Amino acid sequence: MKLGMMLGTVVAVVTVATSVQAMNTTAALEGCPLVARLDDTSKQWTSENYMAFGACGTFVRDMMYFQSAFGVCVPRETTPAQVARVLLKFLNDHPERHHEEVRLLAIDALRQVWACKQ
Repeated sequence: MKLGMMLGTVVAVVTVATSVQAMNTTAALEGCPLVARLDDTSKQWTSENYMAFGACGTFVRDMMYFQSAFGVCVPRETTPAQVARVLLKFLNDHPERHHEEVRLLAIDALRQVWACKQ
């Protein structure tokens, strides 16, 4: 069981790291506002069209899917637009961290809002 959990965590990290290769902090600040402006009840969020929202859409999808591997527990009813807003707010509030990997910044941002309860 523990081996399975460890393998799952490795897969999550590799998958999110791969989606991040195309997105740095600059790309997040430029591309995520489109995602963040979507209506929270939008039917636009389907598994087939995440790619249409570019690197940010793919990144948000991966963060939501693999969230528990990072100590993040986003409620089921949370929309991708809400996740993008949390990431953008964090990036705008912490310009001194823009040199860091956006994946690490996103994990910090999501943990501040939706940390898993111990």
